[in-house]
Amino acid sequence: MKNAQRNWKTTVMGILTLALLAFNVYKNPSALSDPAQQVQLGAGAAAGIGLIVAKDADQTGTADQPKQ
Repeated sequence: MKNAQRNWKTTVMGILTLALLAFNVYKNPSALSDPAQQVQLGAGAAAGIGLIVAKDADQTGTADQPKQ
């Protein structure tokens, strides 16, 4: 969860990716039974989840230490 809060821009893009995926399934429920569409839906879901749990390249992934 810390990664999601620290990298809010990446997390927002992941959430938007999953929301668009859900909207496309809502518009066309038959896509869930089409094997060609299932591959695209799976790739979209993996991309959205990957963006949510990803760390930014310029971040170490550790919490900032307070300076004394």
